[in-house]
Amino acid sequence: MQPLDGSSTVKVQVSSVENPEEASFFESYEAAHSMHDLSSLIAQKLGIKAPPVRIDSQVKYGAISRGDGAIYMRLPRNGYREKIWDHAAGSIVVTEAGGVVTDVAGNPLDFSRGRYLDMDTGIIVTNQKLMPLLFKAVTESLEEKASST
Repeated sequence: MQPLDGSSTVKVQVSSVENPEEASFFESYEAAHSMHDLSSLIAQKLGIKAPPVRIDSQVKYGAISRGDGAIYMRLPRNGYREKIWDHAAGSIVVTEAGGVVTDVAGNPLDFSRGRYLDMDTGIIVTNQKLMPLLFKAVTESLEEKASST
């Protein structure tokens, strides 16, 4: 990253937080873009104490890549199709900063299928250490949600 004041470049790095209780998380500002109730359930399972930071656009990816937050969850409502231009560049930036970007099944995002990501389940982003814990909490929360409907 090149600071605006002209000082030396700095390599961006995702958060090194290992304890989810110390993590902060981002989600979409628009409730239509993400199920805030599901994100809250996942955060509760992880023991996250901080309230969600709700922002839109690829700013969330930039913030995660700089270590300004530890987790980003994008959990769309049924029927919403993610567009590749909403995630491709951000995914690369986070990955280059040492983070992990997957769908909620743990698969890498596939940008080779045209204008839409071929999935409707959601996207999770975090560091290498938190991903197994986040993935477990997401899986459990999705199962609970499915069994209650």
